[in-house]
Amino acid sequence: MLCEPSRVASVFIYRAGPQRIPELEPLWRVLYDHQAEIGDSVAPMRDFGDSWRRRQAQYHAWLRGDDAVLLVAERDRQAIGYAMVTIGDGPATWDLGERTLVIESLAVLPEERGAGVGHALLAEAERVAREAGADTMAVGIMHTNDDARTFYEREAFGLFYVELVADLREQG
Repeated sequence: MLCEPSRVASVFIYRAGPQRIPELEPLWRVLYDHQAEIGDSVAPMRDFGDSWRRRQAQYHAWLRGDDAVLLVAERDRQAIGYAMVTIGDGPATWDLGERTLVIESLAVLPEERGAGVGHALLAEAERVAREAGADTMAVGIMHTNDDARTFYEREAFGLFYVELVADLREQG
């Protein structure tokens, strides 16, 4: 599915533990700011502090189990990108294999984009998937995120599932 390298021009991809989560805040900020820029018509956003607090808690909870991996891309010992992935049962309806890896978050610093960092993170995620016996990788993106859609399609992902939401707070 994806190409082999996990090292791109002095970028190294590491499988990291929860102790690395605090270093990811600037990367979460980049992702948050991008989502705020392109998603203002999608849904209201939490303030950044609340968003980061909640996401850190999710990362810690996932990493306490056996079916999550944090991948950190480093250059000169500085985190420049990361992917948080979880592995679970495949869908009940669709025959996409018994196990599926889900990319929960993937972020790369803006100045590092276009250099293969995202590709290297996905290549390592694919290795994680194969080691875990997963036959499928999945990712959810905002429908307004054209750049992410282009990136994932270039990496052999295809449109599969559309998720719709109803904000019950606005339905009286």
